[in-house]
Amino acid sequence: MSQISGSFRSPPAEVYGSFGADPDYVGADGSLLSSSTQRRRRRWVICGGLLVIVAIVAIVLGVTLGNNDTSTRSVPPASSGGVGVNQQGGDTTGNTGSTAAPTPAPSGVPTEGGVSSEEQQLQALLPLLKAASVDDGAALSQTDPPSPQYEAAAWLSADPGVGTMSDGRKITRYALSTLYRATSSAVGSQWNAVGGWDQYSLDECEWNGVECRADGAVTMLNITFNNIRGELPREVLMLENLETILFGSNAISVFPAFLSGLKSLREINLSSNAIVGPLPAEIGEFKSLEVLELESNGIEGELPDELTAVTTLRVLRLSDNGIAGQIPPEIGNLVNLVDLRLFENVIGGPIPPSIGSMVRLEVLVVSKNNLSGPLPAELFGLTELVELILDENALTGTVAPELGNLRNLEYLRLDTNQFDGALPSTIGNLVNAIMLRFDENKLTSTLPDTIGNLQACEEFRVDENEMSGSIPTTIGLMKNVVEFRLDGEGREDGMEGNNFQGTIPTEVGTMESLAYFYVNDNSINGTIPTELALAQDLQLLYLYNNPELTGTVPTQLASLSSLESLFLDGTNLQGEIPAEICAIRAPEDSETGLVELTADCLDEPPGSAKLKCSCCSECFEAAEQPAVVTPSTPAPGSTEPVTAAINGTTINATSVTDKELPVVSEPTSAPVPPPTIDI
Repeated sequence: MSQISGSFRSPPAEVYGSFGADPDYVGADGSLLSSSTQRRRRRWVICGGLLVIVAIVAIVLGVTLGNNDTSTRSVPPASSGGVGVNQQGGDTTGNTGSTAAPTPAPSGVPTEGGVSSEEQQLQALLPLLKAASVDDGAALSQTDPPSPQYEAAAWLSADPGVGTMSDGRKITRYALSTLYRATSSAVGSQWNAVGGWDQYSLDECEWNGVECRADGAVTMLNITFNNIRGELPREVLMLENLETILFGSNAISVFPAFLSGLKSLREINLSSNAIVGPLPAEIGEFKSLEVLELESNGIEGELPDELTAVTTLRVLRLSDNGIAGQIPPEIGNLVNLVDLRLFENVIGGPIPPSIGSMVRLEVLVVSKNNLSGPLPAELFGLTELVELILDENALTGTVAPELGNLRNLEYLRLDTNQFDGALPSTIGNLVNAIMLRFDENKLTSTLPDTIGNLQACEEFRVDENEMSGSIPTTIGLMKNVVEFRLDGEGREDGMEGNNFQGTIPTEVGTMESLAYFYVNDNSINGTIPTELALAQDLQLLYLYNNPELTGTVPTQLASLSSLESLFLDGTNLQGEIPAEICAIRAPEDSETGLVELTADCLDEPPGSAKLKCSCCSECFEAAEQPAVVTPSTPAPGSTEPVTAAINGTTINATSVTDKELPVVSEPTSAPVPPPTIDI
């Protein structure tokens, strides 16, 4: 024991190895510690090690959670005027159509080099977008204020799924996002319905108005009535498979001629927008375009010659603009055209004969312009025509018999022009015609019997011309006609109007669809046929201002349950309006029933009225009627003078002169027929 308690001797090297004595068991003076002391030190060492391990784990978890949080945040908007983007791609400007809630601006914790992870993602994306851009991505560099292109790139780079997207899909979403921003926030506006255009969670093919092929390529943009404003961005060209653009009823201000760069584009509809100025010459660069609709804009100037080079066109609609000049002769180059509509412009001059080259044409509408001259003969070779609408121009000449060649016609409007001459009998060839309007011209002659062939016709009008003759009995074959107008009221230009004579054919009762029958202001004689009561759809019956119409008012007319207006003034009808007709009279503020009933029932002075009416909506003063002369022929060899009974008074016929006959005066006023609906 004395040796143990004496001076300490180091244990042999084989006990601790070559490292010497274990410091945990050696005191400060080099002596070996007691066993209890050694145990206490081991406990402290173990506890300290555990604390170190816990601290390391906590640090690792904190860093991991921090990285995950910042990776889902968006790039902050470059300025307060930009479109903010939240975690789901939500628009923070208040646009409707997105349910995603805005996400607060990211903390912007810098990573290595002081650049945020969002900025790193954006910088990694820019080379791809710049390479695909048509302007080498110059707009992507505009950050103050931020361009729509920059905002779209920032939005895309913050998409949590951008890392798994193909390059093609990144480009598609960028192009669509730029379109959205360039036509909404960039012009201080909002789309009426965003419909997913700012959401990460929706596939772009599910966004409102976007249609795609099975491989995801965008083929159609159909967004109407959505407050799209300003100019379309050139990034639309990045949608290389786009075939159809339907942006009607918006507020686009410039025609996007650059779209000619889309080689697959077949259809553009920008009708009812705010496009102004002339059509650019670049319009001739569209090499595959089939449909161009620019109706109801503010387009001015003449039609550019370059337009006639787009020979792929099938539909060209430029109506309701301010287009001037003439229809270019080169229009005949558009040999594939099926539908040409230029109505409501200020186009003048003649219809060029070259139009005859457009042999596929089915619809030609050039109404409400300043066209002049005769119809070219070549027009009647367009046998595929279904609609020929040329009303409200200054066209002249005759209606050629060759009109009958257009056997496929369903709608023909030559009204409100200056056509003269006869209405050709060949109109009977137009057996498919639904509408035939020749009113407000200077046509003469009679109504051809061939109108009986027009059994598909629903509207037939020759009113306000200078026609005469009797009404053909063949009208009874027109079983589908709804509106039939022969009224002859004169015009302000001094034209006298029609003067049809004879009776109303009893065959009118077989016109089973007849609703509007106008024969007023003519010289119709005889009585009102009771067969009119068979036309049970009759609503308007205009017989006024026919001084030779005689007899009484048929009681049978009371069976016309749809009758709304019955005008009988200015005639020679006598007796009394039947009580049965008065029974169907409706109050004047009513919307149904017999509201208007007129007759020569004004009894001033008392006893002067020839047609009594206790229920008429308006009574007119009876006009003096032509004398009805009944000659008396003396017996052969008699020396008695020839006499005649005039209105029941016997006079010496040899003394009667034209001046002695009563003069027929027009009624002081007459109902004005309601306007018809134009197509």
